[in-house]
Amino acid sequence: MKKQIKIFLSATLIVAAVLGGCTGGGSSAPSSGDSGVTSSVVDTTSAPTMGEGAESSMTELQGEPSDLQSIRDSQQRITVYTIDTSNMTTVPVTAIVDTSDGLDYMDVLKACSLNFADQKAEVEYNSAEVTGSSLAIDFKAVTTDEPFGKGTGAFEPVILDGICKSIFDNFDNIKSVYVSIDGEAFVSKKVKLTLDKPYMTNE
Repeated sequence: MKKQIKIFLSATLIVAAVLGGCTGGGSSAPSSGDSGVTSSVVDTTSAPTMGEGAESSMTELQGEPSDLQSIRDSQQRITVYTIDTSNMTTVPVTAIVDTSDGLDYMDVLKACSLNFADQKAEVEYNSAEVTGSSLAIDFKAVTTDEPFGKGTGAFEPVILDGICKSIFDNFDNIKSVYVSIDGEAFVSKKVKLTLDKPYMTNE
């Protein structure tokens, strides 16, 4: 009987010791203060939040308005004349040109050319030279019969009218416009001019 009691007590002590090892305070698992835990935690203080990222993007975008303003400052709205095909007359329209180096005659002429492209007219220039209060425009001919391109013969007088009016509207110092083709008199199927007389005057 005594042996059985001793065996029972010994077994009880062993079980208690085993259970104490599983649940007791002598656990070897790292606590929240151990390095094993902190190494697995993401450091959120060094990572940018959504708010910080948005602020950074806004800071970068703040430089753009000044660039856009610079572009606007170098541009100017001018009036040029194009063709109203319903009655074959000239009508004023607004064009935007780069005036970073000042507005010159070729700026206006090129703006006219872009508008005449709607009639499939290829209006190109060799030169635009001023003598006193006169501007002499020398055109580059696409063909001899139709200097502004095939099928544009009917538009020639209106194109020349629009170009002259565009020059007069933008340059008060110009009182007359002479036109020529590749250094020669402007002569085509539709228009026949001489070098010694202006095409249009603005007195």
